Amino acid sequence: MRLRFPFLHLVMSVLQAGNIAGFFAVISFSVADPVVGGKVRGVTVPASWEGAVDNHGRYYQWPLLHLHPLMFFIALVSWVLCLAALWRIHRQLQRSKGADIEHYGRVVYWIADFVPTLAFAVTAWFFVFMPHS
Repeated sequence: MRLRFPFLHLVMSVLQAGNIAGFFAVISFSVADPVVGGKVRGVTVPASWEGAVDNHGRYYQWPLLHLHPLMFFIALVSWVLCLAALWRIHRQLQRSKGADIEHYGRVVYWIADFVPTLAFAVTAWFFVFMPHS
């Protein structure tokens, strides 16, 4: 059993992590609340924070969009580039699978496709349930 383009599956794993990180950053910029007097929506947070984002009842520090538009733009462009690269790689892998699956079997490709999916799930879990300060 042989897998064509095994490196692309590893690249997809890294890009999946970048995809989630970019999504997380763009959403966090979009929903960050300003910290006023050490409070956000009545909840006390460190006064040194400029912005905070609610994540399952707890807050984490995040910069505000109107104060850091360049950071937001970089996060947005990075996310879009990750999505575009993922799409291109996915299409390339789909084209290469056709005859290979019939010849080498589906199990190898299922395992290879599972690795990027696992990277996506682990990264998403980390960002949603990450440790809070």
